[in-house]
Amino acid sequence: MNPLRLLKRKLGDKVRAIAQAEARAAVSAAMPLMQRIADFATSPPEQRQSAHDLTKNPRANAALYQELRVGLEATGVPVQEYSIDAAEFATWLKDHPEMEEHNRALGDVRVEKSLEHYLSHSVLRPQPGQTYIDVAASKSPYASHLRARGIEAYRLDLSFPPGRHGFDLGVDATSTGLPDGFAHCMALHCALECFAGDADIRFFAEAARLLKPGGKCVIVPLYVGETHSVTSSPYCQDGATPETADPEGIFLWRDDQYHVPFSRCYSPESFALRIHAALPAGVSASVRFADNLVELMDIHAGMRMYCFFQYVVEKHA
Repeated sequence: MNPLRLLKRKLGDKVRAIAQAEARAAVSAAMPLMQRIADFATSPPEQRQSAHDLTKNPRANAALYQELRVGLEATGVPVQEYSIDAAEFATWLKDHPEMEEHNRALGDVRVEKSLEHYLSHSVLRPQPGQTYIDVAASKSPYASHLRARGIEAYRLDLSFPPGRHGFDLGVDATSTGLPDGFAHCMALHCALECFAGDADIRFFAEAARLLKPGGKCVIVPLYVGETHSVTSSPYCQDGATPETADPEGIFLWRDDQYHVPFSRCYSPESFALRIHAALPAGVSASVRFADNLVELMDIHAGMRMYCFFQYVVEKHA
């Protein structure tokens, strides 16, 4: 056989062998994800988030949120009922146009996302010269705009490169490595629910360590529902499973457009036992309940607003 033809055949055989090996490896790696998608496809409706999620129609579920407020109080969690000042919120939106711009692509929750920041701001009232941490901030511009107002504001997120890079902190929120008493105030906006395993419990110990005396941390929204649940998108290969979900709750497949590997919703009873009763010494906390979100949705027509609950933790002075 022609030596050149023989060489081409050997090269072809080697390339085919490499391609076949890579194809087998790719199929093997994809099998767990394919199994998750298959499990989701055959799951009954009651094992899907949409059967339990109150946030998809908060207006219709307003009475149920009131019942959950009563349920929290019955467990011994202090609840403070208040009304959102619609006029002050409108002024805040005008003063923070960067947040509306950042949230513009979020459809019917774009006002909700600005409202979450307004509510944390209305509790924390960060002042020039103070230190603020936006925990699990991802790409939010909020910290940079606080800095423009004289506040030493940091963004913290595991998605950042490890370590401290200017005002971006690529660290675990439950073990930051920052000094004791580093911050005057901290906030989590639509974030605590994504703290998998016992990270939600451990976070409060770290927050208590990081806060200065008299400092506060705000969780908004606090997701409370009728049942304690852990949800996971079937399209996340490393997402939660029925075996890794919280033992006190149920596992649900996430059937919306968000490919989130883990999210949690507390029942009043599970929140009282898992979080409130387990707070570290030296802090106190209460839930704030907004009683006029329906009226605010009337003002902002077509918008969903579901931050009925906030959790405010304060370090003793």
